[in-house]
Amino acid sequence: MKNLPLLLLFIIIGSLVLISSCKDDDDEPSLKDQRMDLLTGKSGGWSGTVTVPAGTATSSDQWSGFRVTFSSTNMTTVGQPQGAAAVWPSGGFRLSDDGNRIIRSADNVEMNIVTLTATNLVVRFNVPAGTVISGRVAALDGEYTFNLN
Repeated sequence: MKNLPLLLLFIIIGSLVLISSCKDDDDEPSLKDQRMDLLTGKSGGWSGTVTVPAGTATSSDQWSGFRVTFSSTNMTTVGQPQGAAAVWPSGGFRLSDDGNRIIRSADNVEMNIVTLTATNLVVRFNVPAGTVISGRVAALDGEYTFNLN
């Protein structure tokens, strides 16, 4: 009988150690991680249509060759109209903590992710005023929508 309290104490301590070391096997990846996987998992990159602001220096049909490919820290863009690479330049990026915005490293422009699935990426953002095409007066500023697949 003298050893019963000591035995109970060891059982309680052992149970607490066992319970505290258990890991929740149902951990889901965060929305940010899920979105990063979708962005980087698209074989061959993302291409599609672009809606440009009215009165801008480019037209939507000039963007028909646009493509963006993502890695975990970098995005590579090709096919912009001549002089319009400043709209969506290649370079480093990060996702916002909530996974809803692509933030360009070079200029901190926030690109809103409207839709992101395995087959569709819609991104909308404003190009700041004063962004010009090839140093000419024709501006690139305004809201762009990229509907990519």
